[in-house]
Order: sequence, then C-alpha cells, then structure tokens
Amino acid sequence: MSAHKKNWVFRSGISNPKYASDANHGTQSCTSCHGGTDGTGDRAAAHAGMAAIPGASTCAGCHAAAVALAAGSLHTTLKGYEPSLVSRGFDFGAGTESRARYDAQCTKCHVASGSGAALESACGHCHISVPDTAGGGLVAGHRMSRTPDMVSNCTACHGSRVKDEYFGLNNALYGRNRQYSASLAASDPFGGATLQPDVHRQGKMTCDACHPASEMHGQGVTAGIDRYGITGRTACRDCHAVSGSNSFHTAGHLQTMACQVCHSQPYKSCFSCHTQRTAAGTAFFSNNVTDPTRAARFPTIWPAWASGTTYAAGATVSYLGAAYRSLQAANTGNVPDAAGSVWWAPATGLAPGDALMTFRAGRNPKYGVLPGAPKFAVLRHVPVDQDTFTYTEQGTQVPGLIPNISALPTWKYATPHNIARVTPITRDPDGGGPLNACSNCHGANYEAFWLTDAIGDAHGWVPASSPFEVDANAGVLITAPLPFSVTP
Repeated sequence: MSAHKKNWVFRSGISNPKYASDANHGTQSCTSCHGGTDGTGDRAAAHAGMAAIPGASTCAGCHAAAVALAAGSLHTTLKGYEPSLVSRGFDFGAGTESRARYDAQCTKCHVASGSGAALESACGHCHISVPDTAGGGLVAGHRMSRTPDMVSNCTACHGSRVKDEYFGLNNALYGRNRQYSASLAASDPFGGATLQPDVHRQGKMTCDACHPASEMHGQGVTAGIDRYGITGRTACRDCHAVSGSNSFHTAGHLQTMACQVCHSQPYKSCFSCHTQRTAAGTAFFSNNVTDPTRAARFPTIWPAWASGTTYAAGATVSYLGAAYRSLQAANTGNVPDAAGSVWWAPATGLAPGDALMTFRAGRNPKYGVLPGAPKFAVLRHVPVDQDTFTYTEQGTQVPGLIPNISALPTWKYATPHNIARVTPITRDPDGGGPLNACSNCHGANYEAFWLTDAIGDAHGWVPASSPFEVDANAGVLITAPLPFSVTP
C-alpha cells in the first residue's frame, strides 16, 4: 500500500488509533453509522444507501434525548434570522420569491449541513468533522468528540466575528480602518491600541465554559426568538461576584448597563451585505470573500479595473463573462498597511468588503422586550439593508423584498467576545482620578463612546443618503450626556 494510505479498512472496523481509542464508537462497524451493505464484494451494492456524514437519525439510536432536544435548537432550525426579517416585512411564505432567495442565499453559509437538511447532518458537524461550509474533513480521524473542538468546529462557523474577537485577530483590519477613515482615526477613543485576546481566552477557556451542551442542543429555546431569548443562558455574574470595592460597580450601573459597555474593545460592524447571482445561477454575497467583484478590485490579483481610472459607486466590472456592480466608489490606488500588505484604497477612503472596527454603546433595543435585558448595551451594526435580496445585477430584479427596513434598528444589541478588564471608557480622558472618567458617559466626552449619529458614527461605511438608517435607529441613539440618575 502506498505511503499515504494511513488506514486499513476491514469488515470489523478501521485500524486507526484515533478511532480505536473511542471506547464506544470504536467497537462498531462502518455500516453501523454510515449504512450501506456489509459482506459483499460488489462496490455499488456495498455503498447503496450509505451516508458520508451520519446524521441525527443514526445518532438517535444511542442518543435519543440529545437528538430530540437538538431538533429545536437554533443550530438545527436556523430560526434566529427569521424574526428579524419577518419584523421588517420579509415574506417567508412557501413559493414566494423572497423565500426562494433566502433559501438560495442564506443557507449557503448559515446551515448545519451542505445539503440543507440541517437536522440530518448537524451531529457530525460538531462531534466528528469540520462543517461542510467551513471546508469539511475529519477533525481527529474517526474519533468522536464529546465536546466540539473550539477551532475546528465552533469558530469554523462562528469565525468572522467571534473567533477574530476572542483570539485578538482584528488588529490588521483595525489598522486599515484607521488608515482609510480620517474621522475614525481622529475620534477613536481606543487610539489604535493593539487589541488583545479576550481575557477568558487568555485564561485558556474554551467555548463550552460559557455555552454548555444543554444550550447548544437547544435547551431553553422557544419559538420565534433569536439567541438572546434562550432561557438559562450563562451570564457574567454567574462567575463574577460584584464587590463594592470598584467605584463603577454601583447599583445604578449594574442594573442599567450590560457589562460589555465597560469591558469591550472595538469589535466588527458590517454594512450592506447584498445577495447576488451570476448568469449561470451561482449565488454569493457581494461583500463576501467569494464575491468575484471583491477579487477584481484588487488589481494585483485581477487587473479588471482600468489603470488610473476612478469609478463611481455602481460602476460595473466584467469577470468571467459576467458584469458585477461596485457597491462603493473605487479607484486603482494601492496603499500599504502597517504590515506592508497592499490593499485596495477606494476613492471614498474605504476598503471594499472590510468590516468596521469600532465601539458604540446606546439604548438597548431589547430593553423592555427581552426579560432582564439591560437598558444600555453595546451596539453592533448588522449588514442588512433594503436591497439585500434585490439581485441588482444578475437575475430578475425584484426590489422591496424587505419593505419595512426601518422597523428594527440596524445598530443592534451585541455581546462581543473581546472582554478586557480595563478599557478607555473606564479611564479619565484628561489624566485625573478614576471618577473623572464619568465624563465618558455623563459629560462632554460621551460622544466618543455612545451612538449619537446612526450614519456619522459609521465613519463613511454608511452612505450619507440613507434615510432608513436614521429612522431605524432613532430609538437607540444617545443625543445628550446620560443623567447621573437613570431609572432601571
């Protein structure tokens, strides 16, 4: 057998130490999990009915309770997205154009399986293999893991925000943001400081420390909610007893503010995520790394834009015989970042596809709606806008699929995974004593930390001509310093 053949496969199992060391599953035959027909030398007959990734129906034979619970989890149903879209007037009715576009676009990434049969493949994508949408492949041979691997499983899906924040991997993006946006660089209270991994990451904590199996399998989930509506979720004070020795841990602060207001570093906000499809019917998101336009706008990779030409927002570029629209104005200038890497520098000062690293707190849109939600919280801009499902270039153009975009704020309640014990909001901006930091919320310096302008605080990532942003976020803005006495 050639050198790369690491496993001997035979009727009673696999001679793989990683598989054999699994005391429960290692004693079973291949067909007990994968199906197919044992005892035949005919290839077609042997593989008939075989499942490459065993699904929940297989696991239920031994794990009935967990499988039954997981059938209603947000990981399985993916229902967390629907309440937000429905509230904005999106029609999920069977046979509607909006439903068809949601199914074609959103489930390309936000699924527990590559086939769309979420429940049937969910178990394996957490306990033995990397999720298909993250590349697939076994994590540790055929060994089943009771606890999913933080990197290969959890952050394989929850990577762009959670992983990058938790591991402290956003510094290059943060540097580009500050380089491209003069207003951000001038007003950033974090001053371009190096972003640190979350303190829990520094303490070697993995995801399951705060997100136990019961939550992941769906315990506490009720119909029509997002992840914040799960009852019994782990809270900061479950582990952190609050003492009276910290001058900021007053009853008023603790009753009205989420912990992240004082303990988060800059985090990602995203804007204008549009769905598109090519003439051949391939679906993609137009600010995703799979967007052909994104690659084309980097002239060192694809010389699609004419040298020396400045393009307005809405200009098109041809790629592989199809025309795609530029969502933001762009030119051919190249500006190296601090690390020497060359990135596209559009005329607007923005990097196409880049998220915005910022910090903004405001009125929590979940307050009064979600039991126990604090009145003030950190807010993150989400990528929805009125043209998200329009297909502006290829395919049938159907505007108005999200008819009431202003029904919910686009700056939404967030719980970033980038906790630090001390942040600039707890420091005096003028170098005085700790209590002088009160001006960061209750005085003249409040505008550096709080969402005061839904468009201006996006530092150019939101076009000035976006009236729906103003209407949608009117209820979460802080337009004056907070009074010292705030009713919980």
